[in-house]
Amino acid sequence: MADKVLILDGYLRNSIAILRSLGSKGFDCDILVEKNQNFVFAAFEKAFRSKYARRVFELTEDSDDGKAELIEGILENGNYTALLAGGTYYSNFISKYKERFSQCTNVLSEDYDKMMLVHNKDSCMAFASKHGIRTPRTFTASNKDELRKVADATNGVVIVKFNDSYASRGLIKYTSDSNHFYEAYQRDFGFQFEGDNFPLIQELIEGELIDSTAFSINGEPKAILTQKREMTAWLEGGGGIVNLTVDESEVKSGTDKLLRELGWTGHIEMDWIKQTETGECYLIEINPKFWGTTQLTIDAGFDYPFWFVQHASGNENHYSDTHVVGMRYRWLNDEFATIFTQPKSLGSFVSEFGQSVKRNFAAKTRGNFYLDDPLPFVKQVVDAFILIFKVWIGVK
Repeated sequence: MADKVLILDGYLRNSIAILRSLGSKGFDCDILVEKNQNFVFAAFEKAFRSKYARRVFELTEDSDDGKAELIEGILENGNYTALLAGGTYYSNFISKYKERFSQCTNVLSEDYDKMMLVHNKDSCMAFASKHGIRTPRTFTASNKDELRKVADATNGVVIVKFNDSYASRGLIKYTSDSNHFYEAYQRDFGFQFEGDNFPLIQELIEGELIDSTAFSINGEPKAILTQKREMTAWLEGGGGIVNLTVDESEVKSGTDKLLRELGWTGHIEMDWIKQTETGECYLIEINPKFWGTTQLTIDAGFDYPFWFVQHASGNENHYSDTHVVGMRYRWLNDEFATIFTQPKSLGSFVSEFGQSVKRNFAAKTRGNFYLDDPLPFVKQVVDAFILIFKVWIGVK
């Protein structure tokens, strides 16, 4: 009988990469998704899931405890080898209930205290700085006087994010001047927050976005891959939708150091920016989860999902020493949607469209359409057209 795994957030592109990694190696993969209240869309999502998603469980509970009870019941009845999650929320969730779920299966997540240390932007930056990692200057402002000081110190060129934000949610860039930022911040955020949970105001560093993805056992790195974001979800930032594997030694060194200091076990992704002016690399956040570009990591030679299942099951792992550098991966549906929704001028549109055409002829370039597992791509293209339509008619 094949080993079984349960994957939460089973429709995400992160999870699809996990499904293809494990399903292609003979694992029986079941997925759990949040119930879509629209019957038509729910049926469409289910029909166009990955061929490796054998069974689909729907999550109908709203409370954390209710969700945990439902998942625990699935695990108790399913005889699963491992529990994994694709996105940020459920990666944190299975870590929170790790002790409980571990009574039924191997939970492929770090302990909750470590997860929260790096997930929280403030504690993450403090930890990195403590261990000699270069980070952007970061501030908070609880009143107008403090905001004025931050505006003057940064010239108002900043990026603002919440401590627990992910997937670029709630993130706003300000690039004008100190007075504009001073006024705009009060309009966009204000000062009415519980406790000390004020947004983080981080100096904006111009440069290339570099991601490091890594796999580690008890603080001993087994693999580190670096990739450059050639195109992002909103062109001036956001998640990568065209990425290229590169060999960025400073980022690898910093990632190695952080893994060792954390004593990390499992997968992790770190966001860095390589400053254009100096060439220096700054850590901007850490994501303790499988990332949106997981498929590129796997295709380049580092199969983290499989490695983690093997490790958790007590099986011998053969870690790759090398990976492909210069491999480009395109999420074609996202690339298409970005080109038709994000450019702010005709010139920008023509430029982005032209670059997209050129990528069709670039060496070592792959896309997210798979002949042997085509249905998720169909769904993703439909989602892209829906997004474009909503943007064009002004529906949020």
